[in-house]
Amino acid sequence: MRPQGALGFSVDFAPRHLGYHLMTHLWLRVAPGEVSAAGHTLATHPETAFAAATTGPHNLVATGVFPGGHDLHHYLDHRIGSLPGIPAVETAPILREVKRLTTGT
Repeated sequence: MRPQGALGFSVDFAPRHLGYHLMTHLWLRVAPGEVSAAGHTLATHPETAFAAATTGPHNLVATGVFPGGHDLHHYLDHRIGSLPGIPAVETAPILREVKRLTTGT
């Protein structure tokens, strides 16, 4: 079933076990003509655990994982800041996860 693409495997774990102690949500305001390119680029960043296009004033959302606050700042300043068509980004640190994994039922 795997060769036909009907079955795949994913691994989910608490990032702190690998030294990532800061998780944050990112809401990006992206120019309409740049959403796809920015989203695809964001998805290639190793810091990005999740990325999706959405509607509203922030049309790209993501979750990032970082060793600490300095790393988040560097990411926002250099990685996000270098992407074209992003005039604004808001962040919200995830202080505590209540539910992470699901059984799918």
